Amino acid sequence: MEVYMSEYQNIQYNEDKSLIKQVWSEKTQYMTDVEFQEEMQKLAENFDKYKPNYVFIDQRNFHYVVIPSMQRWVDMNVNKVLVLNKCKKIAFIVPPDFLAKLAVSQTLQESYSQNLNVRFFDKEDDGWKWLGI
Repeated sequence: MEVYMSEYQNIQYNEDKSLIKQVWSEKTQYMTDVEFQEEMQKLAENFDKYKPNYVFIDQRNFHYVVIPSMQRWVDMNVNKVLVLNKCKKIAFIVPPDFLAKLAVSQTLQESYSQNLNVRFFDKEDDGWKWLGI
């Protein structure tokens, strides 16, 4: 079921699979820092509300560059929620753009992120297989 939709992302929750799926849109290239934080806050709110065991994040169209201060903000305000709610696995489907991959992987090197079971995939099917749901 769709739980949030904006011009930047779509968030769905599947209760049977205890899964949140997030898909970013190409419009992320126009996002401001404040809009990025607002969008990530919506994601965190849904993590806290539904407490998923699994998260599937499709970042193939994600074009916002996450600077180090934003990486720390994501760790403290989004990843922390996943850790506290004991999320089991997070699969990222990554874009071909190297800088976007680098920003995502750097974000996951922050303190709370070290407690998350995260993998990156180029193919959607590989991400689903790894989640095992």
